[in-house]
Amino acid sequence: MSKTIPTLLVAIICAAILYPASAQSTRTIAGVFDYDKAKQVVKNINNIRQSQGLRPLKMDASLTEAAMIRAAELAYLREENGLHAAEMSRPNGDSEGMLLEEQCPSLKFADDLGFACTIRPYTEIGPIVKLLNQKDRAGGTYLKSSRQSIGCGAFLSPDGYYSWTVFFTSAAATKTDIPSGQWTVDVAVALKDNERTRVVTRTKSDSDLTPTSFEVTGHFNYDKAMEVMELVNQERCRRGLKPYFLDSTLTELAMIRSAEMKGTETMSHRRPNGGYVDIIKPFFEVLVVNYSPAKGENVAFGQETAEQVMDDWLNSPGHCAAILSKDFTCMGAGEFDGYWTQLFMTPKPGSKLVRVKNSSPHVEEVTVRVTLTRDGEESKVLRRKKAK
Repeated sequence: MSKTIPTLLVAIICAAILYPASAQSTRTIAGVFDYDKAKQVVKNINNIRQSQGLRPLKMDASLTEAAMIRAAELAYLREENGLHAAEMSRPNGDSEGMLLEEQCPSLKFADDLGFACTIRPYTEIGPIVKLLNQKDRAGGTYLKSSRQSIGCGAFLSPDGYYSWTVFFTSAAATKTDIPSGQWTVDVAVALKDNERTRVVTRTKSDSDLTPTSFEVTGHFNYDKAMEVMELVNQERCRRGLKPYFLDSTLTELAMIRSAEMKGTETMSHRRPNGGYVDIIKPFFEVLVVNYSPAKGENVAFGQETAEQVMDDWLNSPGHCAAILSKDFTCMGAGEFDGYWTQLFMTPKPGSKLVRVKNSSPHVEEVTVRVTLTRDGEESKVLRRKKAK
């Protein structure tokens, strides 16, 4: 088993999303191009156009690829700047027109080019179409009769947030063979004007997973988890935000996520078989039944106390955005021998939630079996006893 975090590492480490360092002129962001979501957006737009007597737009493959890349840039901007609204400027300062020239050389663009984007964490399609139709949004007038082609990008970050981009043009579509499904990608985001944003690696998500099975023994520290959750709600109240519901199910899952990281000695949003929490469906069966799809996940390694890990998270824009988010209502936290996890979600209407109990002192010695495959997964506690 490779060890990506040496056991003698002293430095404090935490991450809200993986951004491996690369050359100074680029930063690499990992995520997913979700072509199925993109097609759903286009279908909704065309339904509205046809209801008003307009011809449907054809989805162009090169325009869609450009939109996917632009959506990845928006995800990068969100993490770097803590943004949760449309951001028009590209990281390298170039215009969207430059991106289209790079990605769509076969399209004959006219002046009538529309552009719209949002990086709000919507997983349902309706809100996206509604946003695009707002009069004050750039490129939102997709009901123009001159439009012929459309490209849509849906980029899923490891923390569960989607970034969206839609391009409209009067140019006729030249490539209409659009991929299907979800593709795990690494995108090198250009930070300087002499670079171009490009896809470095691309793998079909359902074939990118490596079956794995192992057991890991350690400690679920509910005391530290409760301290983290209480500190989160103190910070939210200080900023005038409603406190999170401290959810027992999410806390148990956060403990297991920390155990998965300890078992591979890897601090990562990727699970041990290579998949992300949001991509492997269902992550845990209870999540699908009781909670909405959108999720947030903060992870960390090496901090000794809840105060230390919270200080690190609050001083990182990406982590802080999840802690102070208005898009989630519930949270859970886990600590397993130095590996920390926060999970944020919103329950579906009618779900019965159980508040985590604050029974101190409460540390359990556990053995967790992790069994992850391509088609299903199970991480469960085999043995547990209260630590002395």
